[in-house]
Amino acid sequence: MYRERGYAADIIHSNMDDQEKEKVMLDLKSGVLDCIIQVQMLGEGFDHPKLSVAAIFRPFRSLAPYVQFVGRIMRVIVQNDPGHPDNVGHIVTHLGMNLDQRLKEFKDFENDDKAFWDKVIGGEEPEVPREVREGNTRRRLGENVVVAGEIVESLWEEDFTTAEDKHVIEDLRAKLKALGLDPDQAEAVVKASRSEGVLKKAATPAFAVQPHLEWREARRRLDEQAKRTATILLNNVDLKAVGTEIPYKYTTLGIRAQNNYVAALMMVNTEIDKMLGKERKDCSTEEFKYVTDALEGILRTLVRKIKKVQTDLKKQNA
Repeated sequence: MYRERGYAADIIHSNMDDQEKEKVMLDLKSGVLDCIIQVQMLGEGFDHPKLSVAAIFRPFRSLAPYVQFVGRIMRVIVQNDPGHPDNVGHIVTHLGMNLDQRLKEFKDFENDDKAFWDKVIGGEEPEVPREVREGNTRRRLGENVVVAGEIVESLWEEDFTTAEDKHVIEDLRAKLKALGLDPDQAEAVVKASRSEGVLKKAATPAFAVQPHLEWREARRRLDEQAKRTATILLNNVDLKAVGTEIPYKYTTLGIRAQNNYVAALMMVNTEIDKMLGKERKDCSTEEFKYVTDALEGILRTLVRKIKKVQTDLKKQNA
């Protein structure tokens, strides 16, 4: 869990066990968390009406999953009061995601055109394979694209909600009619008074980084990535986490553990400790970051090590 200036946030991801996921969700629904970070974990069927900001940092190929995601923050909290702050949803994204087309389609969401709704219903994005979601496929440790230390220069804001406009238009129609003017011009007058396009605003100043919190986060991230490395290591050598081949069959590795996952994690942490060369409590933030970036190499080394043992055993049994 992260805390900054009185706000609390947590991450939910596929490597968590069910108990960890349940705790995060309970913290979110009970109000302990102000923010939750997720990747393909809270999709269709997830419901928490009090969410009000959707930050999108992945592309959507079609409208349907985009609508499902932003729909999480479009629930009405206070009935019969469209202007209430709790009923306002905010969508935040990066211009580099190229989501302009999805946003344009979403603006037309109130359109009753059958072709439009057929597109929404039929525009399904390819689902992530089950073996990937369950962690049973071979995956790379590193991401294809990683952005570190990005500087946000400016924010571009566009208001496309119309709930408040409807009330203004209705009131203006009544006044125009009372004055003997064309009430049908009310909507055009309101739209003409609004600023079109997006507005450029200055970015919010970056949070000051507290050294002890940065150190703690760097250590936590290394521990988390070590666990992920252990899982991917097993995926790459075709071993199940609950199996016992490493501790009881691959005896030349010299690992004693309850199961393959614990044994793999021990192997990863042994390599990490070798690279650090000292107790983790004595390491610096920069050393933690350096070793975290080096985990890809540690993974390749351990994959080769286990595969050699597997090959030797096959030769012995041939």
